[in-house]
Amino acid sequence: MMYNTIVNILSCLIPIKKYRKKFRTFFREANIVDNIRHKIKLRNAKRYGQKFSCDAIRDNSVLVIEANTFHTEVVPGFCRYFEELGYNVDVFMRYENLFENPFARYAQPGKASDLRIFPCDLLELQEWLGSPDIKKYDVVFVCTTALWDKDYRGFFPDFLKNRLGGKYGLLMVEHSPQIFVDIYHQHGLIRQGRLFSLGGYENVPQLNPHYFCSDIKATELQPAETIHFAVVGGMSESCKDSKLLINTVAALIKQGYNFKVTVIGSGTLTIPDTLSRHVAHLGRIDFAAMYEEVEKTHFMLALLNPDNVEQRRYMQGTTTGALQLSIGFDKPLIINEQFARHYGFDDNSAIIYEGNELASAMIKAMSMTQERYGVLVHGVTAYRGAVHDTSLQNMRGALEHIKQQSLSPVSSPSNFCMFCKSWSGDFHEVKRMLESFHRFNFDNILMWLSVPEHEIQLFADCACDTVRLISDESYAGSYLSDKKLHGLSVGYINQQICKLAFWETGNSPNYLCVDSDSLFIRDFFVRDFMADEETPYTVLFMDKDLSVQKYYQEMWNTRQAAVKSIYSAVGLEDDTRLRTCHGAQVLNAEVLSSLKNVFMKNNSLNYVDLMNICPLEFTWYNAWFQKCGLIKELAVEPFLKMFHMAEEYTIAQAQSLTASDFARAYVGIIMNSNWAKKKKAALPKGC
Repeated sequence: MMYNTIVNILSCLIPIKKYRKKFRTFFREANIVDNIRHKIKLRNAKRYGQKFSCDAIRDNSVLVIEANTFHTEVVPGFCRYFEELGYNVDVFMRYENLFENPFARYAQPGKASDLRIFPCDLLELQEWLGSPDIKKYDVVFVCTTALWDKDYRGFFPDFLKNRLGGKYGLLMVEHSPQIFVDIYHQHGLIRQGRLFSLGGYENVPQLNPHYFCSDIKATELQPAETIHFAVVGGMSESCKDSKLLINTVAALIKQGYNFKVTVIGSGTLTIPDTLSRHVAHLGRIDFAAMYEEVEKTHFMLALLNPDNVEQRRYMQGTTTGALQLSIGFDKPLIINEQFARHYGFDDNSAIIYEGNELASAMIKAMSMTQERYGVLVHGVTAYRGAVHDTSLQNMRGALEHIKQQSLSPVSSPSNFCMFCKSWSGDFHEVKRMLESFHRFNFDNILMWLSVPEHEIQLFADCACDTVRLISDESYAGSYLSDKKLHGLSVGYINQQICKLAFWETGNSPNYLCVDSDSLFIRDFFVRDFMADEETPYTVLFMDKDLSVQKYYQEMWNTRQAAVKSIYSAVGLEDDTRLRTCHGAQVLNAEVLSSLKNVFMKNNSLNYVDLMNICPLEFTWYNAWFQKCGLIKELAVEPFLKMFHMAEEYTIAQAQSLTASDFARAYVGIIMNSNWAKKKKAALPKGC
C-alpha cells in the first residue's frame, strides 16, 4: 500500500493526464520494491531451505509435489487428507513458494504435524525424483499435472523424462480436465484410477483441497458495521469479471452504501480515484497476509460471468479459488446462479444472483441480519463437510485401488504381444520407449525385450509385469551371424534375425515388432493390431508418397531393387505392387513357421542366407505372407509414423504438427536413430 501511495504522489508531478496515467500503471505493475523483496526472499529460501535426502524417507509416507510457482494454495488441503489417512507427508515445492508460506496456519493448535517441506528449483526436482529411492514412498502425489515455466510448458511427467511414482505408483490432479485430459492423453490415468479433479468431472473424481487452518475465526455482522467483501484470484478477463466489479461498486457508492472490497491476486485492476476509498487491490501477497484478510471479510465475491466463454470452464471441472477460500474460512460466497447451481450451492449456503445483478446481491448482503448471516455460515460449514467427506472417500478409494493393482497379477492377452530387440547402445532410447509403453498400454499387453546375454543385467530394471527380458542367444543363438553383410554391422544383421526367429519361443502367435527409437503417443489396445482373436492386421503399402520425395530418391532406388529381389526369390516376380513396410509390423507365427520350414528348407537357406540375399526382414515376411496365403489378408497403413529422414521431420516441424496431430492416425512415432541421434532432434511437441 505504501508503494502505491508513493507512486500516486510522484505521478501528480506529471502535468499531462495521459502520461500521468501511464506512469502510474507502469510502476504499479513493475512494483520495483516487491521485485527486490522477492529476490531477497528467494535467496534466503535457497540458503536456509531444508535439503532433501533419500536416506531420510520415512516408512508409511507419501510425497506431495507442486512443481509450479503457483497453485500452492491447494497443497495444504491435499496434505491434510493424507495425514487424516495416517500417512507421513513430505512436500517438494519451489523456492518461490516457500517464502509465500502456504502452510502458515497449517498446524492445529496443540498438535504438532510431522509434515516436512523441501524447497527446490527445477533442476533439483529432476535430480531428486530421478533417484530410485523415491520408490520408498508409498505414493507420489502430483498436485498439478501441468508444468508451466519459462523454459517448459507441458505434462509434468514428460518434463522429468523418467517414470515417476512411488511403491504403488502416482496420483495426479488435473485442474482443467475439460482441456488437458485429451491434450496430455490422461485417459490411461483415469482408467487406472490415478487422476482427480478439484470439482469432479465426468469420470474424474473430485478431490477438493480447502484446508488452510483449523482455527477458523467466526465472523459476525454487527449493526451499522462496514461490510467487507473479498475477491481472491488473478485479475484477468479469463478469471474474474473486473468490469462488473468496478461498475457495481460505482453504482453502490452513488446509492450511499458503506462497504469495503479487498482484491487479492496478481494482474492489473484499474481503480478510478472515485472508488479508491471502497476498493483496495493488494496484489499478490503471502499466504499469512491473505489468510488474515480473508478472515476479516464477511463475504467472498466469485465474479464469474457465464457469458464469458473462457470463464465457462469453471462449470467444466475447473474450480475457482474463491470457492476453496469460501468453504475453507466459512465465508459465504456471492455467485452467479449458473455457477452456484453447478457447484451445488443453495440460498442457505450462498448469496445467488441472476445475470449481472451483482449489485442487488451485495445490497442483500449489506442488509442482512446477524441471524440470517449465521444461517449462511452454517450452510457453508455443512457444504464444506460434504465436500470433505466425498474427497476423503475418493482419496481413500484410490489408494486402496492402486495398492490392490500392485498385488494383483497383470493379465496380458495370450494371442498378441510386442517385441523389441535392443542393446546397450540404445539403452536410453529403450527406457524412453518403455515409459511411453507403460503410460498408454490400455490392455496390459506384454512386451518382450530381447538383448545380448552379457547385457541382461544392464536392462534388469526394465523387467516388470508387462515387460519380460529374454536373451538373443536363448532362441536365436544358432542362427546369428558373426560377420558383416552388405557393409552392415553384425549387430544390425542379427537384430533382423531375432525378429524373424522370436516366434520359435512360443510366447505368442502374433507379435508387433517395435524398435528402441519408437515412442507411443496415445492409448493403444489389442484391437489396434488384431482384427479378431486369430487374425492380425498386416501393414502393406507401396510407399507412393515417399517415392516422390527428392530427399529420399537415392534410398528409394536402392530399396526398390532390394524389394524386387525378395519378391523374385519367393516367386512373386509378377506382382508389381511390391507392397511391404519399413518396420513396426505384426508378425504371425504360422507365416514365419512356413517361411522357415517350407521356403527356407526347400531352398536350403538359413536366416543368415536370407540376410545375404537382402537384409530387409519385414519384406521377407511380407512377401512370404502374400505368397503362402495362410492367414487372411487385412492390409492396413503403418501403426506408427516413421520419420525416415531429417528432411521429413523438418517439414513436419514447419507445419507445426504435434503429438496430438499424429495421434489421430498413429499409436506412436519413430524418429529413425540413424539421423535423429546425429541431429539431436527434439521430439514433436507433446511427446
